[in-house]
Amino acid sequence: MSFSKFAVACLCASLLIGGGLAGAQTKEGSVSAADLTDLRWLEKSRKLINDASTIEVPPWLLQKDKVKKYEPVATQLYQQSAPIVGRAVTGTTVAAADPKVGAPGVPEDGRFTIFVSLSMPDDLLRDIVREASEHPAQAVVVFRGVEEGHSIDELITKMAGFIDPKSADAPRIEIDPNQFKRLKVEVVPFVSYYRKGHEYLARGVYGFDWMVRKADDGVEPAQDFGRFGSVYPVKEPDLVSELKRRWALLDKENLKREMVNNFWIQKSHDIASYLPDAVKTEVFEFDPTVTLTADIPNPNGGFLARAGDRINPAKVIPLRGRYIFFNGSKPAQVQLAKVLGKQALASGHPPMYMTSVIDPEKGWDDFHRIEDALDSPVNVLDRTLAERFKIERLPAMLYYENGKGWIKEYNAVQYLATEGRK
Repeated sequence: MSFSKFAVACLCASLLIGGGLAGAQTKEGSVSAADLTDLRWLEKSRKLINDASTIEVPPWLLQKDKVKKYEPVATQLYQQSAPIVGRAVTGTTVAAADPKVGAPGVPEDGRFTIFVSLSMPDDLLRDIVREASEHPAQAVVVFRGVEEGHSIDELITKMAGFIDPKSADAPRIEIDPNQFKRLKVEVVPFVSYYRKGHEYLARGVYGFDWMVRKADDGVEPAQDFGRFGSVYPVKEPDLVSELKRRWALLDKENLKREMVNNFWIQKSHDIASYLPDAVKTEVFEFDPTVTLTADIPNPNGGFLARAGDRINPAKVIPLRGRYIFFNGSKPAQVQLAKVLGKQALASGHPPMYMTSVIDPEKGWDDFHRIEDALDSPVNVLDRTLAERFKIERLPAMLYYENGKGWIKEYNAVQYLATEGRK
């Protein structure tokens, strides 16, 4: 199934679906959590506009059950939104090197645009979605924005419900207020057919074949054919204008504070907080060998290593440091980490501390508490790293010695009562 581009709304939805703030203060009152679903996007938009063509859809895009149900619709909305967002909100333009994109605001050749609104009857919207599905290479269904009081994922759900599951192709659907503004579209359905530099317009109709015939029969190279059926007012506000209006009202410093405070709540899903306590102190040999999945080229020619080569970092890269893993919520483990760090320094091995737990409610305060206790920077032990080094219990220390990798687990209480006093 071919899923093409959606537009402006998606980047807001994709960033913020599955989490939001309770509210934030503005210069003139308060902004609701629904408003922040759109507004928090603006803090991150510039980087995403540059990166969106290469990034993959993140898991949190499809967290909500009702969005998961319509994964294809949400996926295409996410992947193709950045260029329109870039032009509309930040004033940037799409690179001229992209052969799919002409001058800003000008449709690609052969594009058949059907402007719609949720003010239209559901049966009419369903017919239009079916028409767009039958001409996936040319037809695009376009909204001006999201209905007031409703969310972007509600729009996704509603439009996905109009798609025939037996259809070979999904329709292209965008939210692009700039196209509404360019053609001064105030009633729908409104169609635009762009061919060989000429644009043909009509209202109250939506048939692609009908529009092509009218363009073939037209006396003028570009023509507004007028109205041929019932039309309905566009009820959705201009999404970009609405985002800019809300952004102007928002207390940005307060929003930043809220985002910082929420960091650890989001991060808690990634860290290795599930690791149990070690029962006894013992050492395990660890094989750090990795198999390369791609060639590593040499800047001076040739290759440093080839795909399929197996490399043991313990034999290639001398690791002076000691990785000390511990549960920062347990005082005995924090104390042991400090003892192990001092011992490592005394033997010429700089310690690197990694905690598996940060209290998400206390957030940065808890993180700084652990750093203060160790009088050293602390990193987070995430699940990927724990699995990579086969860390199964805490506290533990990872080190390389004699061309091998070693993991030493500690019973924190017993070790502190004996070795820790030496």
